[in-house]
Amino acid sequence: MKNLRRILLTSAAALGIASVASANTISYVTTTPVNNQSTEVSYNLVLQKFDSSLGTLTGVTIYFYGTETSSTLDIKNNSGGTITADAVASVNLTSSTTNTAFNSDRFLGENVTVFDTGLATNSALGSCANSATPITGGANCTQVTVLGGATNHYGPITVANTDSPYGLTTGTGSLGTFGVVKTDTNSSNILNYVGTGTFSLTGTTVNATTQSGAGGNFQFTQIANASFTAEVDYTYTVPTGTPEPATFALFGGALLGAGLLRKRILR
Repeated sequence: MKNLRRILLTSAAALGIASVASANTISYVTTTPVNNQSTEVSYNLVLQKFDSSLGTLTGVTIYFYGTETSSTLDIKNNSGGTITADAVASVNLTSSTTNTAFNSDRFLGENVTVFDTGLATNSALGSCANSATPITGGANCTQVTVLGGATNHYGPITVANTDSPYGLTTGTGSLGTFGVVKTDTNSSNILNYVGTGTFSLTGTTVNATTQSGAGGNFQFTQIANASFTAEVDYTYTVPTGTPEPATFALFGGALLGAGLLRKRILR
């Protein structure tokens, strides 16, 4: 009888293994072209929804990368005298952002400092060198000095929402996209990502400049290039369902062996 129990337990275990669900990941990525504009840059990142025929969706992780290069950032002094003042230029990478699948999974508040003399909270980027030709990066200064009627040229200066001063949660997707991360595992929320179509992440950049102490005499000129990338990683499970023929053969052989063993015991 002990042998019989052992055989039946072994067979049941084989069937149990066949019913365990396996975890999987499938990913999609999209990138916008670089836009050359003097004001706002609009983007529409289209991503594939999850195909329910693959299995049961258990989680959605979106990686969003936005970068802007101010190829031209000029400050002109419209007065006749030399002015020393504070100035800051920034870009909001997620203005009017939407997620057409589930709008609560939006990227918000990604204001990035392009140039700063200390007015903004994050002042680790930009340069304040007084130069007649474009410069790149450099140490910050406390103020800028512009001669009467002259123009200071700054740039090109490149910033991204993944830069360390902004403290956003970042990560790398399975397809290699490094960006700001948003993860959703809520069972009702992620149902919005299931389907045969697509969903979009849309938004507009908004450039802003501020001056203090210049009496309104500083005139900013900014020409920006922006590009955006998004990746969505879907995690899902696939139940093995009906046991494979090999499992049936194992179970059938075990039952046959059990029957023969039982006959021997009854004799």
